[in-house]
Amino acid sequence: MGTYKKAKKTSRGQGNYQGMNWIRQEKRLTIYLRDGLACAYCGVSVEEGAQLTLDHIKPHSLGGTNKETNLVTCCLKCNSSRGNRTMEEFSAAAAAYLDHGLQASAVVAHVTACAKRKLDK
Repeated sequence: MGTYKKAKKTSRGQGNYQGMNWIRQEKRLTIYLRDGLACAYCGVSVEEGAQLTLDHIKPHSLGGTNKETNLVTCCLKCNSSRGNRTMEEFSAAAAAYLDHGLQASAVVAHVTACAKRKLDK
């Protein structure tokens, strides 16, 4: 992999938050693997064509951190749809659009369980 350049600090002290440079690529991949290479919200996997991203359980804009316990694998569709909604609000919307009889509480439980798993170092 290429060399990692440290992100410039912003006034919030969180670093450059655009693109993929806010987290080391190795850590991003480790989180994807922890979560089974599938979206924690809708379950679509890379084998099914998902473009994976990372989602902050507590949104960065609301003070969420970049720690792995606040990050889960998320497909681009879900991540783009979530916006600044809370995990509970978005989980209800995801359960409704999935229309598999899944309850929002089950989505929340799955997302929370993913974030609590230990990363393989």
